[in-house]
Amino acid sequence: MFFGNVYQKLPLSIRRQIKYKKQLLKRNIKKPIRRLSEIPLVESILYTKAQPKLSPFEKNIVAEIERIGYATANVSDFSMSLTKPMLDTMVRKSGKKYLHTLPLPPELPVLAESFLPIVEGYLGLASKAAFVLFELTEVAQAERVQSQHWHRDHERYKMLKIFVYYSDVDEDAGPFEYIGFSRTKFKHFYPQTLTGGSYPPVGEMGELLPFVKTFTGKAGTIIFADTSGFHRGGFAREKERVMATIVYTLQ
Repeated sequence: MFFGNVYQKLPLSIRRQIKYKKQLLKRNIKKPIRRLSEIPLVESILYTKAQPKLSPFEKNIVAEIERIGYATANVSDFSMSLTKPMLDTMVRKSGKKYLHTLPLPPELPVLAESFLPIVEGYLGLASKAAFVLFELTEVAQAERVQSQHWHRDHERYKMLKIFVYYSDVDEDAGPFEYIGFSRTKFKHFYPQTLTGGSYPPVGEMGELLPFVKTFTGKAGTIIFADTSGFHRGGFAREKERVMATIVYTLQ
């Protein structure tokens, strides 16, 4: 009770930092255990196999992700359209201060479900949308930070995240970038660690730069990416970017 009262009297910014550190500690404890779940035998026990019926269009997307690590589409390919973001009610994120959380558009949960056959077709396992991020990236005031640098995500050795542009994104608006073949041909170059992803030192990516794909595009552009491969984004030099990120988990 005493410590609870002391905690509540701390400034909000300090309480947020404590909460973030606790979450980070829990995640680091769980990561090695989660890696064990990716051993094929263990995986077959823990998770349900998926064999979704894919259209030729969906099969092509899955094949492209398998081949190079990413694929693209447009919301019109899924008979959907985007609503205008509500920029007047955004909230600055505490972890990545260059990001602002926006109210979720009504079509995003529907889109997340529409993408599910592709996700399951790629992973081969029953999946569901874990959460959806809808964020505005502000114009950079300094050098690249955090996930604006090249990195591999930590969640799994094989994963799929989906990004949907809600604004036109050119090279000055922080486009998503990906190094093709970095989860296959170049998988041993600064690989994921047992407890996390991988952030190579700045300047170490020279030999892979010829394989960089910069995803500029109009609002409605969809990017499917296995983020165990090297990627970065959100370094908006001159223009803001509005983008949704859909993250899936296994069932």
